Amino acid sequence: MPKTKLDQVTLKNIAQMIFQRPGYPKDFFDRIGLTKAGGATWTETTVDQAYLALRSLNEGSTGDLVAKEIEQILLRLVSPLEHESRMVDVNDALTKLNHWLQAEELELVLDHMRPRLQEAASAPTVVTAGRKVSFQREQAPDFRKFVTDNSLSKILSFLWGEAQRCIEGGAYLAAVLMMGSILEGMLLHVTESKFAIAKEAKAAPKDKTGKTRAIHEWTLHNFIEVAHELHWLGGDITKFSHALRESRNFVHPHKQRQEESTTDFYTAAISWHVVRAAVHDLMQLQIDAATPTTP
Repeated sequence: MPKTKLDQVTLKNIAQMIFQRPGYPKDFFDRIGLTKAGGATWTETTVDQAYLALRSLNEGSTGDLVAKEIEQILLRLVSPLEHESRMVDVNDALTKLNHWLQAEELELVLDHMRPRLQEAASAPTVVTAGRKVSFQREQAPDFRKFVTDNSLSKILSFLWGEAQRCIEGGAYLAAVLMMGSILEGMLLHVTESKFAIAKEAKAAPKDKTGKTRAIHEWTLHNFIEVAHELHWLGGDITKFSHALRESRNFVHPHKQRQEESTTDFYTAAISWHVVRAAVHDLMQLQIDAATPTTP
């Protein structure tokens, strides 16, 4: 049975987490519409007072799994929007909160980059760096229904499976490379099919004479920016797609040394959510375009 009230130890950990970032707690609670902490403003609140306020909220209106206000707090703490699309910070927040929520038989997941609270899944685990983390293999979409180029649809199906095999094998940078290629392949198809519109976009790459470059000269950055300008990708997915593009650049030793960063399981997992969300949106775009409108 799902729990409706979190344990006091879990609430104490959440209160401490809220105070760990600059600008907390007031700005954080303002963003989710909770302006008071048991009668006091959040600006005046200490960690202990926040814990007591969370205990009070924990007794409040019940949502599907926990009190509604508690769920709002949990979702915002792991929202990519809260962390300005920085995947490492999102990963850290997810890891910490899910560690505490395990005992509550609950977990936080990203569904198309939107956080969701659910009962803990019983999915098989993959062990990495001494930790157990969940990863569920997914069947590739039927790209043939959306990509008219048979050769490209086969490539996308292969990359989909290859990315998951890389994650399962611990080759996380390779997995991100595969995901970047999936994103680029889908954007290539949509851009080719709508090139008359795409070439007129302000973000379309131009040569010295102002003429739009041939499509084989476009970069992933160009594809993403044009897709955003033409509303093929929403603002959130556009930001996350650029974050994936940056992660893919770690294949270059100079870039990896400059950023002093490595690609781990959690970066690969977040990147997987980005790709799934982008593919979903682009496929829906194709479906909408093929659906006749009723007068």
